[in-house]
Amino acid sequence: MLNVLLIAGMAAVALLAVRLMKKIAPEDKVYPVWALFIVFLFALVVVFTG
Repeated sequence: MLNVLLIAGMAAVALLAVRLMKKIAPEDKVYPVWALFIVFLFALVVVFTG
């Protein structure tokens, strides 16, 4: 249960960060991909270590 909460929390933070970054630098198309990649890697770490 804690793993699911950690992954969901990280995804929520990434979603907020992407929305904020779209307001700051709307021409940046790479940031959402990087944020999604980081959330994916974080999820892998949480799943396989916990």
